[in-house]
This record gives sequence, C-alpha cells and structure tokens, in this order.
Amino acid sequence: MAEARITAVHLTAFKSFVNEVLPLSDLTILTGLNSSGKSNALDGLDVLSRLATGGDLADVLDGRGQYGPGEVRGGSAGCPPHGTDTFELGCTVELGDEVFEYSVTVRVAPDLRIEREQLQGPARAEKSKKIRRRDLITATGEENAPGLDVRIHNGRRGVNPATFVRDNRSVLAQAPILVRTSSIAGREVLHGVDVVQSALQAVFEFDPVPIAMRDYVRRSDAALKRDGSNLSAAILNLQHTQPARAQKVVEAISTIAANQVTGVQFETTTRDEVMLSLTEHDGSRTSAREMSDGLLRFAAVATALQSTAQDLDVDADDDAVPLTPDSEPVTGKVRVVLEEIENGLHPSQARVALRMIEDAVTSSGLQVTVTTHSPALLNALTGELNDKVVVCYRDEEGHSRLSPLVELSGYAQAMAHGEIGDLVTRSELVAPTPERSVDLDAFLSAIGG
Repeated sequence: MAEARITAVHLTAFKSFVNEVLPLSDLTILTGLNSSGKSNALDGLDVLSRLATGGDLADVLDGRGQYGPGEVRGGSAGCPPHGTDTFELGCTVELGDEVFEYSVTVRVAPDLRIEREQLQGPARAEKSKKIRRRDLITATGEENAPGLDVRIHNGRRGVNPATFVRDNRSVLAQAPILVRTSSIAGREVLHGVDVVQSALQAVFEFDPVPIAMRDYVRRSDAALKRDGSNLSAAILNLQHTQPARAQKVVEAISTIAANQVTGVQFETTTRDEVMLSLTEHDGSRTSAREMSDGLLRFAAVATALQSTAQDLDVDADDDAVPLTPDSEPVTGKVRVVLEEIENGLHPSQARVALRMIEDAVTSSGLQVTVTTHSPALLNALTGELNDKVVVCYRDEEGHSRLSPLVELSGYAQAMAHGEIGDLVTRSELVAPTPERSVDLDAFLSAIGG
C-alpha cells in the first residue's frame, strides 16, 4: 500500500515564523535555545493535522465541541504573528514520485474563518493527457463574504468554474462532495486530497501525562492515546500483538530504572480493567500508582516508539480504501511528534532514548520528530545522525529561523573542537556565525589535516 509522508512544513506566517520551512525526514531532531521557536514549529504541524480532519475551526483550534486534544497551544488567537489577525501554513507531501503542495490562510478576527486555501499537484489535461503541476483546488474569500469561492481543476482550458462553500472548515475536507468522480480530472483531484489528508491525519502528537496513567483502564482501550492515559492497556495489547516489541519496552524500562526490573504484570478488576505493575528482581511489584513521573513518561515514550500504526490512536491504517474506484488506497506514514524527549531522564540515559528513536524509524516503520535541550543526547549523535538535526534560532528581527545543523556557518570548525552537546552548552552551534567557514578545507585545517 502506498504511504504518503510529509516532507516539509511551510511556516509562512505563523507565530514567531515568517517565510520559513521545517524540513522533515524519517527522523528529525529539533534543537535550539529556549524561546527560539521549536514548539511553535511543531504547533504548525499540529494545526495542519487538526484542519485536515475537517472539523469546525472553533472545535479543532480552540478545543470546543468534541475535538479530543483540546485547544492548540495558545488557541487560534495565538497562531498569527504578533500584530496580525491571520496566519498561513502549508506542507509538502510526497507519495512515491508524486509531490503535492498544500497551503491555508486562516483569519482569527473579527471572525474565525478560512480566508484562502490551495492544493497543487500533478494532473493531466483532458485533451492532451499531459501531466504537469496544476492548481487542483483554489479557494478564496472576501472579508464580508459568507463563504469561499472554490475553483477545482477540471482538465479543460480556461478558468475553472467557481463553487461556493462554507469557510468555517477546511476546503480539503469538503472536496469529496464537490468533485465529480466521473471525470479523470476529478479523480486526480480527489487523489491529491486523499494523499495530503492521509499524511496529515497520521501525525501523532504525543504528550504523555504521568498522572493520567495511574489508574485502571479498560483492557479493550488498547490503541495508545496521545496523553498516554491508557498506557497499561497499550502495553498489554503490545504483548499480545507484538511480543518482541513489548519485550523491548520492558528492557528499556529496566535500563533506566534504579531498581532491577525483570518484567511486567497486570492487575485486573472484575470489570476487565487493567493496571501495569513492574516486577523487580526480588519478586516485589511496583504498580503504576507508585511509579515516578519520569519512569511512567519514559515507559509511555518507549511504548509509542515500539508501536505500529495500528497500536496508536491515529487515523492511519492498512484498511484504507481509495476515494475513487481506479486509484490505489493511500495511507499516511505515521509521524510521532514528541517534545523534550529527555524530560524525566537522567543525562546518563540519553543514549538509551536515542537508540529507541532509531529503532522506531528502522524497525517500527514510524517517522519520528523530537525536540531536545539535552547536551547528553546531542553528544550521543554519531555519523549521519548529525544530518537529522535542525537548529532553531532567532534572527536580528526576532523571527524564528530554521537551519540544518550541518549547514550552519561554523559547523565544520566547531565540530573539530568537541561534540555537539558540549558545543551547544558553550553557546556554539545555536545560530549561524557568519565569520566562520563551513567548507571541508576549514574542517581539515582545524583538525590539523
């Protein structure tokens, strides 16, 4: 089955970002000083994922109605850059050789509404059958208009006819009821919609809350939730469906626990509820109610990273069906997003966390994006993992900027004098240093080559 993946988030005008792009690979490690904008960048991905659900803007951004995760950090009013009333985001999504670009502009005052939306991607002309990049969907709205004018690619010459739709939810989600599947062009538009929606809905923003894990949960509530509250049921489910992965979770917990953990057991109630307990070398047990916050959080992270798409509470599965009869089913490649993975961990355990992340990417088939302040974790990076690090910093105007670590001016010379974490501790490699060279000659010179 084809897997759609997000390869970039376009932070065109969002919070502290203006005209910036966050590149995403299977593993992305985002680092930077406090208040540099790391969380804002991930909030942009979160907002896009929420909009793709098709829910009402007030529900998905401000946590009203039945939308599960609550409001996006800061709510809708916190999304525009300071002094403005609109924000603009987008993403690049790839499916094999196909590349799609999606963007959306949202006005938050005086009313919360979509102001502009666009989807671009490959499609063919009706007569020539030539495939090229086209505007598949273009939606615009005037300030006092009660909705959006939407133009959808129909494969013919000239301007596409306009359709009027509501502006309180994404056009992307409304497209299936607007497009004719009887035409080749219509099916190609819906394919593009399916690709982008699938990728965005497969984003798993994971924010484990230890206090929520200290109680019994229904055994059937097995797909790990975004706050980790059903950790006990999730680990039990993993034991049944993926025993080797469950064992890796136990081994990871044992590695970081001060007491010697030999296994896990589950206390049960008459209502088929379960609670995790750790078994120690002397036969004693420690239930979830007695575990430290740090240990519970780490157990939840380890479980998420050893899970597959079916084990996570995310809208991506192998049972996806195509939107049109002649297209292949598309599913989104799950991306686990986790802030400050080192929280609750002793610095000496940073290498354990990093190896868990690598294993998730190579064996679980997940994509992983994490932020970190940990010098110990950064020191644990070796070889090509340096290419996975993106540095967030503020420019002279106060805007947040992003740069791959290896493209920072001064990277080559700095790396000759220490490991990444040590350099960051000395306030090096936290922003560009124009006076330094990044070429290979500078690196060889610095190490005496």
